[in-house]
Amino acid sequence: SLTSQNDEKVSILIEKQSRLAQIADCDVQTTKQNISDTVLNDRRLDSQKRIKELVDDLESHSKKGAERVLSRILSRYQPTFVWPKSVNHVEIQNPRLFEAIASESSTLIQDLGQLSEGVELTLSPAEHEGMPSVIRLGGGYGIYKEAVRLTLEEVLPRGPSQWGRIERVYAKHRQAIEIQAAKLGRQAVNELKLTNIHEEIQKMVGALNWRTSYRQNQFHHSVEVSRLAGLLASEMGVDPQIAKRCGLLHDIGKGIDYRIEGSHAVISGDYADRFGEKRIVCDTVMSHHNDLVLDTPLSFVLKSADTLSGARPGARINLEEGYQERLHAMEEAIKTFSGIQKVAIMNGGREVHIGVNHKRIREEDLQDFCAAIARKIEEDVAFPGQIKVLVTRRFEATAVA
Repeated sequence: SLTSQNDEKVSILIEKQSRLAQIADCDVQTTKQNISDTVLNDRRLDSQKRIKELVDDLESHSKKGAERVLSRILSRYQPTFVWPKSVNHVEIQNPRLFEAIASESSTLIQDLGQLSEGVELTLSPAEHEGMPSVIRLGGGYGIYKEAVRLTLEEVLPRGPSQWGRIERVYAKHRQAIEIQAAKLGRQAVNELKLTNIHEEIQKMVGALNWRTSYRQNQFHHSVEVSRLAGLLASEMGVDPQIAKRCGLLHDIGKGIDYRIEGSHAVISGDYADRFGEKRIVCDTVMSHHNDLVLDTPLSFVLKSADTLSGARPGARINLEEGYQERLHAMEEAIKTFSGIQKVAIMNGGREVHIGVNHKRIREEDLQDFCAAIARKIEEDVAFPGQIKVLVTRRFEATAVA
């Protein structure tokens, strides 16, 4: 019958499969799995090759596209302002005046230091014959530092008899500069056609006119970053108004980073949040030095605009010799501590990543060890802004099976 013939065929097929399995030393299921694995591996390899080709093609087209975008925005951007040169010292031409200031009875330097809330005044004698002595100004709030400079220039020529008036003179100059800062902030906001920016933020933007980074005026830098961010955003389909807002506010923390610990980017974002800026603006501002990891088009627009402004020829002065000396001094300060395995200075000297020996440094001592290194760098190295110190203690175990 037909059924018995089919059963016979199935039996013969099973017998042949068994013989083949014996000859191949492999059962049917394993053979199927091997064939399946071979096909999958071939397909996987083909897919990886195709993905690599697509990635390479995408990178090539992206690079060319980015170069075209940058070329277009730079051709559209024509800065007209002249970068002002900051003055952080006051010359003393009269040797007798220098002696009067340096005398034990004079409290001029100490009084101005207290009035200016953190500005450091250093009296330096003439380095060579015929050169004037100077009072150097450093640190503190830019407006207060400029008020100190103007106060000294006004009262010093009048002699010690007038130095008792410094509090009144200082208050006069400080008030005038604060008014000027508020005016500059409003002017920047109006020129950029931005709205609803709190007055305190506008004042802080204006105060950046008396703050420099690598000798670049930070007020003009912020306005420039805002303009560039707006142009970049319009090319990339991002909201230009939000981009300009982020650009203007991205460095406001530099005005107060002398008295608040942390990265100026984080301080800027916190300050903007405090006075009502939207979360997207605050987060983007915090991300421009990767203190907050944010992979959004707006974040990349801000980073690119910031880099363009800082890297533009003539924008900043960063002498290679002085930069290398600073990095060397930082490394030497760190190496005075025992248990250091490796040191990586990153982000233009703004971050130091340190790896320590887990046998020499205990986990419970790590925070104090990190703080000690930060203090040592602060004592031994002269540097602008702040340096973030990150200490890593790793323990690894390896076994062979």
